[in-house]
Amino acid sequence: MADWTFADAPARSIEVAGATLSYRLWSEAGSSAPGLLFLHGFLAHQHWWDHIVPAFTPRWRVATMDFSGMGDSDWRPRYTNRCFADEIDLPPAEWPRDYDSLDHERDIECRARSTSRKRLSASCVK
Repeated sequence: MADWTFADAPARSIEVAGATLSYRLWSEAGSSAPGLLFLHGFLAHQHWWDHIVPAFTPRWRVATMDFSGMGDSDWRPRYTNRCFADEIDLPPAEWPRDYDSLDHERDIECRARSTSRKRLSASCVK
């Protein structure tokens, strides 16, 4: 049986358009390392990436987040692609200025990316 390592980092929060979003950040690779944002699929949460993150932290500054209405983030009265795009576009100050993203499935995060003002190079994997 394989040995699994699971990522853990303290939960942090940021307010985006009236909702408090939960996120975590790993920066063991240093402040000059490229950034990588892991985005979960519909009705999921950031902990879906806990078994994947350790493979990336030696070379990347990694962040995971919960979209609004999912995981530990606040609910909103209404959700739009623009809303989800704003959650991607407005990262906390400690995130890298430029970052790539990796998605769990072709759902809200891919639609949000297509609406995003920031051009993210990324893969949508299913």
